[in-house]
Amino acid sequence: MLRRSKRKDNSYSFLIRGKSFRFTFVLIMLIAVLMPDANAQTSSLFGQRDKNAYSPGKSLEAFVEFMPDHVKVNSLVTLKLWGRVAESFHIYSISSQGEYSPEPTQLIIEASPLVSHKPLSESETVWVEDEAFDERLKVHKNDFWLERVYKVKENQKPGVYSIKGRLIYQICNQKICSLPISKSFSAPLEIIN
Repeated sequence: MLRRSKRKDNSYSFLIRGKSFRFTFVLIMLIAVLMPDANAQTSSLFGQRDKNAYSPGKSLEAFVEFMPDHVKVNSLVTLKLWGRVAESFHIYSISSQGEYSPEPTQLIIEASPLVSHKPLSESETVWVEDEAFDERLKVHKNDFWLERVYKVKENQKPGVYSIKGRLIYQICNQKICSLPISKSFSAPLEIIN
């Protein structure tokens, strides 16, 4: 059982039945990463998924697109990610949830003809008692979406651009969490006069 104990010097340590949390976490992550995924089935943008195996990078499917897919210079465009988390798994909200909580999920685009116009938003989250962090946290289960509104730069030349970005997230079940995972994506956007 994971619990947080307060030391005499007012710092916190995470203990699992007297053993170091870090050692146990690293050991479990090594086992999870090194286990072969023999029965994996091909799925969508982020690769493969096997419902029976713990493979953190393979428990999330996602699709990314711009809406609309063609836009004028100095206009607004929305980048939308639709995702599906494997059964019994969850990813964390885009909101920071406290000092000892997991990192928030992020959707980032790299150098592009766009500038951020509105902050990242997300579909409705659910509260879970997360045993891995021993806290009540906001998460996404099953289907979810993330979106951010951008503005096309004023001096941008017309053309078709392949906008590259990353989804950064942690995926967990009630027993174990992945380290932060960064998955790359690219989405086409046509800029017209």
